[in-house]
Order: sequence, then structure tokens, then C-alpha cells
Amino acid sequence: MSNAKRTSAPPCPVIILGSGGYHAEVDRASNALSVLDIGHYHVHKDVTFAFSEVFTGLSSGASIDYLLRTPVEGSGEVHFIWNIEGDGALEVEFFEGVGASADGTVQTLKNRNRKSAITPGSVLTKAPTGLTGLTTRLEHHRSGSTAATGRAGGELQSKHEWLLLPDTRYLLRLTSRATTLNGSIDLHIPEYVEYTE
Repeated sequence: MSNAKRTSAPPCPVIILGSGGYHAEVDRASNALSVLDIGHYHVHKDVTFAFSEVFTGLSSGASIDYLLRTPVEGSGEVHFIWNIEGDGALEVEFFEGVGASADGTVQTLKNRNRKSAITPGSVLTKAPTGLTGLTTRLEHHRSGSTAATGRAGGELQSKHEWLLLPDTRYLLRLTSRATTLNGSIDLHIPEYVEYTE
């Protein structure tokens, strides 16, 4: 094995310039291009919002409904990713273009960049009533087991994010297929808007 001393890489030998002065740099130690994945990047751009909560004691056949209303055209692109876990059998449906006589209780969407004061254009509510137009079902999944012994929990999630229509109501419905169901829901809502910096 050679005892030759390894020379350090030159500092930032390559810089890629973009609009607005943004740039990418090469890592000093490895000479690899330093990049962020798109989700991480949009957290830094202050446009990624989140919601999560725990539910308990959801009886068989009972549902929890979340309604997401997207902002009007020209307010940016709204993307949507969901993840739901339960300790027994559960079913998840995702509908587009639903109507409601009452949207339900507004839920707080938190900006993932905790230093940012930017608020979402989308509105998330829980327990809407008078639902209509449940005809365009974008996703339908079931997971977990209802066996009396060895009951297995389930986890369901959207594999890829949805790019949602503007000024549209979307319904995410979780239904218990277990005697009782406990679990959690996690929503990830990036709104890709070019805000003034």
C-alpha cells in the first residue's frame, strides 16, 4: 500500500450557475456534485406543508373524511402525497371533484420550513357533510388483516405525488375494516409557487 499522502480536492472546482444567482457546487472531499432532492429543495423554498394526526377506536365500517380544497388557477401547482397506518384492516379512497354542503372543521397545515411565515393556498378540513360527486375515484386501496388471531396492521400510501387541479375539492377517506382501528395519517402538500424572496 502506498504511503503517499492524498492531496485534497480543490475547493469547488465546478460551479453551475442558474437564474437568480442559484448555483450547485462540487463537494470538496469527494468531488461529487452536491444536490438536494426535489422534496428537500421545496422545503427550503418555503412551499411544503404538512398535516398529521393519530386516530383511535375507529369501529368497523366507520370512516374519517378529509377534504382538500385547492386554490384557484394561477396560484401555483398543488401536489399531494398521503400515508396512512393502522393496527388492523383499513381501506383508503381518494376522490376528485367532490361537492359538500359543509366543508367541515379546518385543519392546520404547517410549513415544513419553520422559519417561514408563508401560509398555504390550499385548505384542509375534516368531517365534511353532504358529500356529492363521489364518481372520480383516483385511488382505492386496502391493507391489513381482520383475522381473530394474529391480526396484522397495515400501511397504505400514495406511491407518487399527485398534481392536483386548481379550485377543486379532493376527498381522502379512511374506512376501518377491523373491529376497532387505531392509527395515524400523514399528509404532504407541496405548493410550487414562485414567491418573491
